[in-house]
Amino acid sequence: KIAENDLEDNVQYKAEDSIIYDITNKTVLLYGRATIKYQKMDMAAGFIKFNWDSSEVYAKAIYDDSLGAVKRVEFKDGSGEYVADEAKFNFKTKKGKSLGLVMKEMEGYLHGGQVKVVDTNTLYIKNARYTTCDLDDPHFYVLICKSKVIKDKIIVGKPADIVIAGVRTPL
Repeated sequence: KIAENDLEDNVQYKAEDSIIYDITNKTVLLYGRATIKYQKMDMAAGFIKFNWDSSEVYAKAIYDDSLGAVKRVEFKDGSGEYVADEAKFNFKTKKGKSLGLVMKEMEGYLHGGQVKVVDTNTLYIKNARYTTCDLDDPHFYVLICKSKVIKDKIIVGKPADIVIAGVRTPL
């Protein structure tokens, strides 16, 4: 008998350190360079928690001794590639949330403090920073407190300030 709330495709996952099955909570915990794949979605992180009952996956960045650096959450789907500190995504609804997101958008980079994914093309972001600087901590950017992003089309938000070397300008 197949469950009524099953997914359309198989979920593939692996981890280099350990995999822990929590049957009572219906979760799988993946530690150490963990990856999870579902259809066009591919996520890699230091830690991943997958709940097969609710079809939710949670990933967060952790320090990796073998890399000597923090292994951030890398997320790929049919619409783009993203890097984040934390990410939560539902396979059924295709909705998610993330913290510390960095993505390539149009001709620059978009850094998001708190990001809510409504569908594959629409994002709502609090404390967004748009820049052409490719560093993790850019030298200059446009700071947008609340914004809506439609991928590869438009970024709308308010209020917006230009920040140069950490100093807000009145522009």
